[in-house]
Amino acid sequence: MPTYQFDQTYQWNYENGPDFSGDFPDIYQHQSYSLLGFSLNSPVGIPAGILLNSRWVATYARLGFDILTYKTVRTRPRPAYPLPNWVFLNCESQLRPGDTQPLTAYPIPNQSLDQLTSAICFGMPSAAPEIWRKDVGDAKASLKPGQVLIVSVVGTPSDLPDIDALAADYALCAKWAVEAGADIVEANLSCPNVSTMEGQIYQDEEAACLVAQRMREATPSKTPLLLKIGVLPDVNAYKKFLERTRKIVDGIVLVNSIIRRIHNRDGSHTFGPERETAGVVGWAIHDQCLDHTRMILAARQAIGSSQLILSVGGILSEEAAVSYLDAGSDAILLGSAPVFEPYLAIKIKKRIASKSA
Repeated sequence: MPTYQFDQTYQWNYENGPDFSGDFPDIYQHQSYSLLGFSLNSPVGIPAGILLNSRWVATYARLGFDILTYKTVRTRPRPAYPLPNWVFLNCESQLRPGDTQPLTAYPIPNQSLDQLTSAICFGMPSAAPEIWRKDVGDAKASLKPGQVLIVSVVGTPSDLPDIDALAADYALCAKWAVEAGADIVEANLSCPNVSTMEGQIYQDEEAACLVAQRMREATPSKTPLLLKIGVLPDVNAYKKFLERTRKIVDGIVLVNSIIRRIHNRDGSHTFGPERETAGVVGWAIHDQCLDHTRMILAARQAIGSSQLILSVGGILSEEAAVSYLDAGSDAILLGSAPVFEPYLAIKIKKRIASKSA
């Protein structure tokens, strides 16, 4: 049974989830992996997405995920989009760059776990600051030795498109996240389901640098900063992005899903007429996301950057996880798979251990 109930609202899952009643595994605490100055049990974690609050963080920490990212928060409350928020796609092959045909949504999955593909559309909701600031502290307190808490933050634009005001809002949210207990702060610069300026800010280097700089000024110098981005067109674009941000941030998280049009079988828009596109996650984006990881790693090597690369995209099996680590990723973050297979971190860690034995 999935830990997130897709026929229930985001708020219901926030208040009642995760739906997990299994046994918690024994976790070997060897702390042999270093990430941004933290000694961790493994390079396996969860990106901003399914860890809605401290209960979700605590559950997945006990299941062996060692890099826990608290779902993106804002300086003011924002509700999620109405249902549906999460649907399944019948993808028989990997998605390729340049594909423009809409994908068809289904109410229930019809693939095995290792080929499961979904489309998600939540709109970056956030609890009120007085709620999440206390809850982040509870999430931090739930972690065990060898685990780390990332808090993902996003700015909320005003009625007028003002990048300075948006950067200041990112900075305030980052400051609050550190005060609440975040070990690491992530700026979410990419959301395929948000049409306002914070949704694709990573595509504007000047704006991304301004946001990063304001966050750096608002947080302690010892607190690592990450930027979560979507896809860029080629290695040269990644080189430019890394070159501009290398003196400000410590790492990059990518890919924040692949944007595609999502339709129902009758041709109507699955998420409503104003939300034709959504972020695709799961098996069908693995190859494309791995290609982008290789691009940014090549860019990092070309400019001699020390920024870490935390990879996301299509990691639903031990083999998929290893493919990213073999490519050179510094960490792997599993976005949707833990909802369906809570024990996947343990399986991946065993595979990593067997390869190094």
